[in-house]
Amino acid sequence: MVLITIGYVVYGLFMWLYLFRLAPVGIPEAYMGTAADPATFMDPDQLATSIQFARTRHLLFFLSTPFEWLAMLFFIFGGMSKRIEDVVKNRLRAKWLQVTIYYFTFALFIFAAMLPFRFTGYQLARFYGTSTMLFSHWLRNRGIDFIVDFLLMVLVVHVVLFLANKFKKRWWLISWAIFIPFAFFFMLIEPIVIDPLYNDFRPITDPALETRILAMVEDVGIRTDRVFEMEVSSRTNLINGYVTGVGPTARIVLWDTALQQLSEDEILFLMAHEVAHYVYRDLYLGIGVAIIFAFGGLFVVYKVVNRIDKDCLSRIPIALLTGSIFIFAVSPMTNTISRRIEIRADEFALELTQDPEAGIGLFQSFAQASLNEVNPPRLVRFFRSTHPSTFERIVRMIAEE
Repeated sequence: MVLITIGYVVYGLFMWLYLFRLAPVGIPEAYMGTAADPATFMDPDQLATSIQFARTRHLLFFLSTPFEWLAMLFFIFGGMSKRIEDVVKNRLRAKWLQVTIYYFTFALFIFAAMLPFRFTGYQLARFYGTSTMLFSHWLRNRGIDFIVDFLLMVLVVHVVLFLANKFKKRWWLISWAIFIPFAFFFMLIEPIVIDPLYNDFRPITDPALETRILAMVEDVGIRTDRVFEMEVSSRTNLINGYVTGVGPTARIVLWDTALQQLSEDEILFLMAHEVAHYVYRDLYLGIGVAIIFAFGGLFVVYKVVNRIDKDCLSRIPIALLTGSIFIFAVSPMTNTISRRIEIRADEFALELTQDPEAGIGLFQSFAQASLNEVNPPRLVRFFRSTHPSTFERIVRMIAEE
């Protein structure tokens, strides 16, 4: 544990050095003074703040991810797992109850271990002004996170353990097969079951804008009669909009902050971008990518967990730790796929609206509201960026002006 702690500290110092001293800042000289130059749409204080804020958040990410793995390792090998397993097996006869209590204790331990990182992220957003969320609201959301995650994961744990006991060599493949319809079912119910737990939705307050949006989406074959407005201004200054759900649960959602901060043309460009995801069936593509990587992930988990005694409850956190490391390891590939999807959506929005100026204004507003670094370091793009950088997106718009 001492060696691991020293290694973690050295790693943390390296990441700090990379983000705050070694990684380049700014954009290529050829684009200075253009619309892609943040100095043209941010004042010097905003520009310095955006870099400081963004890189602090990146450092928090690169520190929190391995810290969660260390917390899992401590739970497994530090004696906690063995003590809890002994208690539940000695006091509870029902196997399903043993598993439930054991997993609840593990989930609560990890939740508590990661809470300081989440609280620091919340405080950073408050300090830099991107979040206006009250602490009570933040705490409520974290409580909902824990309950929802626990209920979903304990169900997964029970199903997988049942399959592992019944099909010793094929359980991972059967689990993967079950994952496929579940992923589609979750996509179907998320807009009407999960999203309302965190957000309030109402009909859009600008009927003229709603008419323009509905006319635009109807032109590309989307049949819906309402645009929803999501109330987020009491919690954040960020801007967003999206198309979600499938079939009867499909809906177009616009954050109220977008209505407050964007021009009508910029909102239409934003909606055109989101509509592209629907037109190209990117929701299904995303699930398809997840299914492919889940196949590899479950196989790796099987190879690791299959070496452990089937009656040992520590198989649960070991499987979750292995899965978490696998997800992080493949994130550069999944992020690359995601960025290409987003580039295609930008191109679709440009073709649909024929308004590159609106696209430029939208991406500039995104950067101003979120205080994102316009051109983040390569390592950040590699492991974190699911979207092209603001610099890349604006450069594409400039080329079309």
